[in-house]
Amino acid sequence: MISSLKQTDPNWEAPIPKIIEEYVNTGKVKLIFRQYPVHLNKYPALAAKCAQEQNKFWEYHKNLFENYDSLTVTDLKKYAVDLNLNVNQFNDCLESRKYEESIQNDSNDGQGLGITGTPTFFIGSEEKGYEKIEGAESFSTFKQIIESKL
Repeated sequence: MISSLKQTDPNWEAPIPKIIEEYVNTGKVKLIFRQYPVHLNKYPALAAKCAQEQNKFWEYHKNLFENYDSLTVTDLKKYAVDLNLNVNQFNDCLESRKYEESIQNDSNDGQGLGITGTPTFFIGSEEKGYEKIEGAESFSTFKQIIESKL
């Protein structure tokens, strides 16, 4: 998915790493991430939560988006190996499905907000209102909206 965007738009830049670097790490914005299972397949979301236990959520998340068409349980376990996660801990976590209720709650909240696909972002505040971004937009799109809300 990401690689196809880069091919069609050479100026496309992944938003999350830059948002974290320029806005979250500097204390200008707060990033709240919620899981929303793709095509009702909860395993990628479960796997990301399991990677989070080992402080590798964003690295794992990046792998999921770069390998959007390869999200079988076997693929998900391979990505854990690729990131040098403790594989036994990761596999136990994934197979136990211990985050399934949390992910279902996030999904229910997303449906209530009118989310129909991923990625979907809401940028803003109660005071200035929110703007919804649907799809894999480039960082430049996010930057423009974030700056207008600061």
